[in-house]
Amino acid sequence: MMRKNKYGRIVNVSSRYGQLSTMERGDAAYRISKTPLTPEQGAETIVWAATLPDSGLTGKFFSEKKEIEW
Repeated sequence: MMRKNKYGRIVNVSSRYGQLSTMERGDAAYRISKTPLTPEQGAETIVWAATLPDSGLTGKFFSEKKEIEW
């Protein structure tokens, strides 16, 4: 449908466990990092990425609208 309409964007969503550079840190920090966010805060970066202009960033890994290491 996106090709047919020549419009759209795919945003892949992952937890920070998808980030390879910090895999050795364990479960505790991950669980704690999820507790302060409201659903609106959790969706903010996803919506931001989905609405970037066509000339915007692509193929990057983001947290809180900031690029982080993969």
